Amino acid sequence: MAEAKISSEVEEESAKAVAEGESAPDKEVDWQAEAKKWKVLSRKHEANEKALASKASEYDKYLESQKTEEQKRVEALQRAEKERDEANASLARMAAGIKYGLSEEDLALLGAGEDFEERAKTLAERLKAGSPVRARSATQGVEAGSTVSDDFLGEVLRSR
Repeated sequence: MAEAKISSEVEEESAKAVAEGESAPDKEVDWQAEAKKWKVLSRKHEANEKALASKASEYDKYLESQKTEEQKRVEALQRAEKERDEANASLARMAAGIKYGLSEEDLALLGAGEDFEERAKTLAERLKAGSPVRARSATQGVEAGSTVSDDFLGEVLRSR
């Protein structure tokens, strides 16, 4: 009852403020009154939300109690099948990654779906073709005009 009284008072004040605002645009707004009005509305809606949340919880419990054992088994089976499908998809991703030598980042780029293995194979082929492994040149890092001896490593170690 108190909430109804407060809300009707707030609505009346709002209507008055709108009417006064239209008739006297130069009149200053009482910001403290506005803040109080919105605070009251906020508290009203918070209380309403709490009441509705508890009622929704009670209703969910009621619905669960009304289900037959068969319905509960069907729902449990559906949850188990969903978990199984997710585990199988994850396993297929890991197997494709190992088979084609792909990293976790590469697998994440592929997404999921029925043709996952085919996409993994295509990505692996593109990665191999796009970045061939080159043998290091024996003269790489050597200054021009200098010679490389057969015992290059030995010379480096002796110089230290």
